[in-house]
Amino acid sequence: MNLANARLDRLALSDVVFEGVDLSNATIRELTARRAEILDCRAIGLGVSITSASDLYVENARSDYASVDVVRVKSAVVFSGYLSRLTFVDCHFTETEFAATGRWAESSLSVIG
Repeated sequence: MNLANARLDRLALSDVVFEGVDLSNATIRELTARRAEILDCRAIGLGVSITSASDLYVENARSDYASVDVVRVKSAVVFSGYLSRLTFVDCHFTETEFAATGRWAESSLSVIG
């Protein structure tokens, strides 16, 4: 699926797997995700505001220059893989764990706010 350059006001994901989707330079103003997986996707330049997430898993999403605003999380949200130049904006990281291992240890992650 190709959602590159898409402009979405609201996107609700529930019991779904996005695999190999191109989200490059897309903007998602309000993302709600429940039991959702985003796997092996291109997310270069993606701008997304996660307004509500419950069991969201993101793995191997190429997210260079992406911006993620996390508003509310109910249960686990996991980002795994190459997070080079990914920016989290105005997020609170209470009870959050960050671990860099293997080849991912050299990635740069920035937090603003």
